[in-house]
Amino acid sequence: MMLYLANHRIVACVPKATTRGKYTELFTTMGDRKIYARLLNFIDGVTFEESGKPSYLLHSIGVLVGRICSTLKDFQFENYKETTSLFILHKALALENLTDKYLNGCNRDMARQILEQYAKKVQPNLEKLQHGFICGDINSRNIIVKRSTNGSSSGNIEYVISGIIDLGDACKSAYIYEISVVIAELMSTYFPSIYPLIVGKQLLEGIREQFQLTNLELKLLKLCICVRLLQVHLLIEHIKTTQDNLQNDEYFEKCRHNFLDVCKYLWMVTDEVFTDTVVGNI
Repeated sequence: MMLYLANHRIVACVPKATTRGKYTELFTTMGDRKIYARLLNFIDGVTFEESGKPSYLLHSIGVLVGRICSTLKDFQFENYKETTSLFILHKALALENLTDKYLNGCNRDMARQILEQYAKKVQPNLEKLQHGFICGDINSRNIIVKRSTNGSSSGNIEYVISGIIDLGDACKSAYIYEISVVIAELMSTYFPSIYPLIVGKQLLEGIREQFQLTNLELKLLKLCICVRLLQVHLLIEHIKTTQDNLQNDEYFEKCRHNFLDVCKYLWMVTDEVFTDTVVGNI
């Protein structure tokens, strides 16, 4: 997938072949376990998060996501094995047990409502959605930006999109899920300083310049974003609770920061307001 994206002028961390023409080499062993390494090319810049997350790049990020979706529609991989990850749209109902375990009161009621609506509106229509390979985790830590060579009249540093990294969650899924992943994460990244619907509007405008969503997908977008927000919050809580001596606790907290708050906010927004503000004409 990385090579395919690069061949279609989307900058990704492309694997480099060794002198023996291989892309994977044995790095070390740990007992009976063999650990392999892959050399990737360097993408110049810093993560979007490290750059200070300038909001003027939201439209450009949307364009990038739309290009990726459009490009991957024709990508094929014969040896693909279906992901076992629960971070995927069609496994949303696996959250039901976690909802009762990790949420209470109004938050539990909201989660149940979201999953009921998913079962009623999304699950029966999964086959009608556009499917293909997706990156699965485009976020502020995986988008690389670099300083603009044009400079700024105000003297401030300006950034442009440089590329994407970390395609470890790539899988086959609905493209509406790829789009929901990005919008959910960036709504949460800017919350509460920037109105989530404004973040969604700017991203979706860029996405739709490059990738055409169906009327059904646009109608399901808000619900799919809420599913993603709930999914990340609950699954990370489950990981933290069930794994002893978790080494990346700070990282996991950063990954789900504000997700539940944004989910509560977005769920209170009517479908009509969401459509008028974020989607526009269907």
